Amino acid sequence: MITESSPIDFQLHPGQTARTYPYMTLFYETTNAPTPDSRDPYAQFAQDFATVFGGRSADADAAGGFDTVGVVSKVIEDLLPTSDDVQPNDIYLWLSAHGVSQYPGASGVLQLDGKNKYPPDKAVFIREIAQPSGITATLLSCGVLPDRQNPAKWGTPPNTFPCPRDDTAVASP
Repeated sequence: MITESSPIDFQLHPGQTARTYPYMTLFYETTNAPTPDSRDPYAQFAQDFATVFGGRSADADAAGGFDTVGVVSKVIEDLLPTSDDVQPNDIYLWLSAHGVSQYPGASGVLQLDGKNKYPPDKAVFIREIAQPSGITATLLSCGVLPDRQNPAKWGTPPNTFPCPRDDTAVASP
């Protein structure tokens, strides 16, 4: 089974997950970094989140919400000199016209504009919870990773595969 938005306990307690679902091979997709590397914006966000919310663990939704507030705040700051009554539609129109590029969010580097409704080449990890041990292995790491690397391949040599790419880009004449 592969899931896009697994319950947070799958990630926090993979051993228990393996015991609870011994009949399944579980894979899950996440845009969170798979390691607690202190240089990673998500790792810093997760640490700050736990400090503020009493040890609770952050998930992708919390990081995405945090990034949403950051992007909206940036847009409102840009709109305020021209209007003291910013409406939701103003934010949408500003993002469509100007966009946000290379925004260092907790969920990764964001680029949002009229063409990119979802950040292109956002970091994506596919992880496996091994049976019966519950050991978590990262099988795929593609996109712009927390260390700003953008790998072309994933897997362990000699079994490597090309990273999926957004091929919707329009070629220049």
